[in-house]
Amino acid sequence: VPRGRCSEECLPGFRKSVREGYHPCCYNCAPCSEGEISNHSDSELCKKCPENEWPNKAKNTCIDKVFEYLSYEEDILVLFFSITSVIFSTTSLLILGLFFWFRTTPIVKANNRNLSFIVLLSLILSFLSVFLFLGRPVDITCMLQQVTFGIPFTISASSILAKTIMVFIAFKATRPGSS
Repeated sequence: VPRGRCSEECLPGFRKSVREGYHPCCYNCAPCSEGEISNHSDSELCKKCPENEWPNKAKNTCIDKVFEYLSYEEDILVLFFSITSVIFSTTSLLILGLFFWFRTTPIVKANNRNLSFIVLLSLILSFLSVFLFLGRPVDITCMLQQVTFGIPFTISASSILAKTIMVFIAFKATRPGSS
């Protein structure tokens, strides 16, 4: 029986892809898509890896996913971030206490104490949100990370912008020749 072959063998990690206008035995070898493997030669289809695995570089076998995160036990960065967060949140808390203690003085009133309180509280929450990014992530911490960093940061930035606009308006109103 005569044998003919118009295509090379597709290696593991690739699948057969039919060439348009050629005989069905003629094919190209297409690499498996992201998240898929083929573990034998001349595969017709690639198989998806299970949820807790992903393909190796050759896309011929699935390997366990390795999660990398800042661990409480072994990372010097965790210690640095924790200490920095505590220092900044404590400093902000002390400043907030000073603002509250002297809230009736003219300098605090002139500094728009309500917006200052909001800025300081949101900064404290932003600094403390660092602790949600440390340790092995679980569903609840992943959800809280976005909220506890994003909302206080947005409130802080918008409050600073509001204070800046108020200063701009105050200077514009007191400029000689302005109405």
